[in-house]
Amino acid sequence: RNQHSELDHFAVQLVSYELGAAKPSEAAFIAALRASQAKPSECYFIDDKDENVDAAKAFGIRGHVFTTAQALRDALVKEGVFALDKTDAYRVRL
Repeated sequence: RNQHSELDHFAVQLVSYELGAAKPSEAAFIAALRASQAKPSECYFIDDKDENVDAAKAFGIRGHVFTTAQALRDALVKEGVFALDKTDAYRVRL
């Protein structure tokens, strides 16, 4: 998590071992929503496995299968989570 500064823009970052539930189980997503106090539509799930991202999407959470940092940045801009300003700096859209 500490390797990518763009993740610092997210209010809550969770990992399975902290939740006590493993992806792609429904329990993991329920625990994440409780911990973040957010609706599925307000969340964005990032994982390196298709089946986990598919499970998040089935739960109503937008998601991205991580391959590279640049691909993630591009996806976040495309989804409207991040916007680029005139200096090409990333800004979070709230």
